[in-house]
Amino acid sequence: MSIISPTFIHPNINNRSDVIELFEELKQIYNYYDVSSKVVEIIERKNVGSLGLIRSYTNFSSLASVFPKLRENSRFQELNLKIFEKQFGETTTNGQIWLTVFGSRNLEFKSGFYGQAICSFQKSSAGYVVNLE
Repeated sequence: MSIISPTFIHPNINNRSDVIELFEELKQIYNYYDVSSKVVEIIERKNVGSLGLIRSYTNFSSLASVFPKLRENSRFQELNLKIFEKQFGETTTNGQIWLTVFGSRNLEFKSGFYGQAICSFQKSSAGYVVNLE
């Protein structure tokens, strides 16, 4: 089972690069705690134009084990405060658990600094498979 948790920000004018830098720094913190993450741009549907940081956890235990570590990480708290204070734009989604994927040990994200993401779902015998492109 894998768990996906996104944060989407619709950047204010002239704050796009600030949001990318914010998410890249958060991504480094999550990667330090072995949380797979990717910075994406939403190109379709209601959040079009938003930038996102999508995290993937192997199960609820791994998700729960990261919370105390993040709570004690002062740099993470500073960056997260910028999101809550909406310094760079409107937060449309933050940290909700969108989907659990059964039949897969882990959802691996493609590597790379920055890209566009389209999320599609396919039903299989093991459940639903998420494709991030």
